[in-house]
Formats: sequence, structure tokens, C-alpha cells
Amino acid sequence: MFDAINRVIVRAYVGFKREEGQTFVEYSLIGVLVAVALVLALGTFKGQIADALTKMGASL
Repeated sequence: MFDAINRVIVRAYVGFKREEGQTFVEYSLIGVLVAVALVLALGTFKGQIADALTKMGASL
């Protein structure tokens, strides 16, 4: 009886840990995707960003 309960608990724990690892990988991939998108956006608009910051600095 106790062995059966112990097996169920161990299976549930292992399943939870495995799913937790998948979640971490998925969030990591989303983070990398967001970082790449930011780098591309900043690279594309660096001239406009620099001009806007220069104008803000001049107005202060």
C-alpha cells in the first residue's frame, strides 16, 4: 500500500519537475526572441533615436 502511494508521489514529482523545465526553456526562447527583435529595431531606428535624444538634450 505504502509502495503504491510512494510511486504515485514520485511520478507526480518527476512529472512536475519535467514540466517545469519545459516552461523554463519556453520562456527562455521567448526572451531571446524579444531580445533579437529589440536589437533589430534599435539598429533600424538608431538614426531617428539619436536625433530625438539630441533634440531633447538641446531643449533642456
